[in-house]
Amino acid sequence: MRIQIDPDRANVVGITNADVANSTAAAITGAPVGLLREGNKSIPIVARLRGQERAQLGQIENLYVYSSQQTTRVPLLSVATVRNILETGRIRRREHFRTISVLCFPAPGVLASEVLGPLQSKVDALKKSLPPGYQLVIGGELAKQVDGFLNLAVVLLISLVGIYLALLIQFNNAVKPLLVFAAAPYGAIGALIALAVMHHAVRLHGFSGG
Repeated sequence: MRIQIDPDRANVVGITNADVANSTAAAITGAPVGLLREGNKSIPIVARLRGQERAQLGQIENLYVYSSQQTTRVPLLSVATVRNILETGRIRRREHFRTISVLCFPAPGVLASEVLGPLQSKVDALKKSLPPGYQLVIGGELAKQVDGFLNLAVVLLISLVGIYLALLIQFNNAVKPLLVFAAAPYGAIGALIALAVMHHAVRLHGFSGG
């Protein structure tokens, strides 16, 4: 619903665009007029029309506009016209691109990877069928996982370089540190066996799948 103000008629009765905006906003969404303090709580006091008086947008035509410069009020339709139009109320953007978000939440006890796994082939097919200029991006837990793995890879690479330099200085040899790194996979295999013995296989599976 768009309110088109007639500037000539509004100037005659001393009504400004701000007066129209404030009066209509106060009637529909409310206007803060003060605070009510109860102990350590501050409760805002909002003035607006009764529920039955603001149940429909069509009732905006019956509103009165109060002048901020004079002690007068005039009917809204005397200074403006109200028209019904179709338009996008809000365009959501992400990284400056217009975005439509489709949200879902797994049931309790179900991993996000378990939900996305069976749908991955259909999602890939949908990506290929999109027209030029459109793209489909999966966010949520998968996006956090990919971002986390990238950060982890950078940290791991820096750590490996730092460990190699430390071993290089300690052994004063460029080959011996490589022998130390060659024993790392055996340690990982032993860790997996220890997790299986300690009955931590479920946690390991949850980490690899999530």
